[in-house]
Amino acid sequence: MKEEFPLKMEIIRDEVFPVLGVAIPEFKRIEYTLTQYLEDIVNPHRELVIARVFKRRFGYRIDGCTSEIAELLINGAAIKTLAVESVNIEAVLKAKEMFGLQDYENVSYLLAIRRILGMEPLPD
Repeated sequence: MKEEFPLKMEIIRDEVFPVLGVAIPEFKRIEYTLTQYLEDIVNPHRELVIARVFKRRFGYRIDGCTSEIAELLINGAAIKTLAVESVNIEAVLKAKEMFGLQDYENVSYLLAIRRILGMEPLPD
């Protein structure tokens, strides 16, 4: 088995949990390996769920924009995504229109995962 590098409890408490927006648990260790973190902190937490994610991505440059098509499996649910990024907003909007995406919702991976897990409602 691959050796796991421990993560300090202070990092988990002060940096990870505030981003998750859930109650901060009681910590019983100074450091946690990934396995310990999942078994001791995530699994017993009432507000957290483990999502198993596989991602295959393909990157492109389109009209100066960084673009990515990704195929994901999230707990077995298959989705495809398309991302277009640039500091040039007009170029992004042009690429979005070129792909025919102007009527699609812009969704973060976190929101998509929460919807697939039933933690957030699907859009109407």
